Amino acid sequence: MPLCASQTEIPGCKINAVTVGSPCGTPWQRLLGTRANALVVGPRSALDAFLRCAATSFRPPVVSVACRDGLALTRAETLVLRDVDRLHADDQARLTAWLDQPENASTQVISVTSIPLFDQVLTHRFGETLYYRLNTISLDVRLA
Repeated sequence: MPLCASQTEIPGCKINAVTVGSPCGTPWQRLLGTRANALVVGPRSALDAFLRCAATSFRPPVVSVACRDGLALTRAETLVLRDVDRLHADDQARLTAWLDQPENASTQVISVTSIPLFDQVLTHRFGETLYYRLNTISLDVRLA
């Protein structure tokens, strides 16, 4: 599968995108429209700017969940998980099981974190299987 990297700007932030398995040159905005899950990493202010600007790429209805408060899963076309790095192990298992249910197969998950999540995987604080399920598109967001 091809690994492709690109850099773009949207108002307020620069985005470095890495995608796996899609044709190189496909804009990340279009990939978001294809239901691909995305892991978005960056400083909190840049993440907020990204979510405001990229919202038009998300399929409604969009449900946003603050993971620091525990995981409340609900049916949506797009599920935005804020602070996904704060999911406890039991919530990670619940999310993985939820993603495996056929009725949730078309739900796009946008996971947002200010902490590089792969570091959490290496130290066994975040599940490797869930990490790869959430990281179809990897977006590194910085303020412009």
